[in-house]
Amino acid sequence: MAKQREKRLTPSNLTYSKDWKFVWWATAGCGSRSIERFLVQIGVSDLRDDEAPIQNGSSWSHRQGIPEGCEDFPVICNSRNPYTRLLSSWKDILVEQEENISDGAVKGHSKMSFESYLAKKERFYPPEELHYEKEWAQIGVKPSYKLRMEHLVEDIYNVEPFMKAEKDKIERYINAYIMNNVHANENRYDEYIKSPNGVLVQDCKPHYTQELADMVYEEFKLVFDFFGYEKDSWLL
Repeated sequence: MAKQREKRLTPSNLTYSKDWKFVWWATAGCGSRSIERFLVQIGVSDLRDDEAPIQNGSSWSHRQGIPEGCEDFPVICNSRNPYTRLLSSWKDILVEQEENISDGAVKGHSKMSFESYLAKKERFYPPEELHYEKEWAQIGVKPSYKLRMEHLVEDIYNVEPFMKAEKDKIERYINAYIMNNVHANENRYDEYIKSPNGVLVQDCKPHYTQELADMVYEEFKLVFDFFGYEKDSWLL
């Protein structure tokens, strides 16, 4: 089994800590910036991307795989409800169009509708980041721990490697970077509502129909099932 997994290693640009013994799959658009700041502040000083130390606020990898020497480490994976993740990425596209920086976009052109965006095969994220869950079969590993954007506080406390940190540091930096969402309203199109557990999430109802929601559910069913998102969660 070890030999088989070794063949499936992604060769570079993976994020991990050998001192704290974990691999981090920092899924794009799922709260990875907040988690990176949290990890650095609680003392994960060897957080690395392709052997380069990561400093607070710098870039890190969204790629998935198992780095050499980390085959026995648990995998920690960020996630987000697919309904809000796709909605948020469409709003990013709208801003790109307005700023005349997206491929083929010209100022003055009509905005892409959300329905048109969902119908596209190529979206804001590269395919391997959009459908990160499809990489798992090739890698031969599924996440050991979940960091759901909507339940980050609860999930952080369930990640055993994080609990090596001092308790007061965990509490302090949860308050600083997780409870206080410094990235909210970065996009002028953001529309937030409070979820049942008090977390701000994108308001899906103005943009989804049952037909669009069903399409997203079928496309991302593995994410819904693995991370425990409800099929009707777009109706919050």
